[in-house]
Amino acid sequence: MNSLLEDYSSMIDSAAPMELSGAVQEVRGLAVRVVDLPVPIGAMVRIVTGSGDVDGQVVGFDQDQTIVMPFGDMNGIGRGDVVIAQQFHQTV
Repeated sequence: MNSLLEDYSSMIDSAAPMELSGAVQEVRGLAVRVVDLPVPIGAMVRIVTGSGDVDGQVVGFDQDQTIVMPFGDMNGIGRGDVVIAQQFHQTV
């Protein structure tokens, strides 16, 4: 039994984490609308821009868009910027 646990532990240690990311489709008001980011409301994200990263949180959805509320300065956020999920809880 101990060998089986060691095998599973080794598999977990060598597994590469999966990164979920999407792209900014548009900025509307104080919200950033993102496509291809399948994470739940409350997920923490990082918006990668040419002028620096901006943290944010998923606050809702509108059809195929994930709506993100940035925590910092929105200057520099533009269409096509990568949005990376940082922390979220997935329910089964």
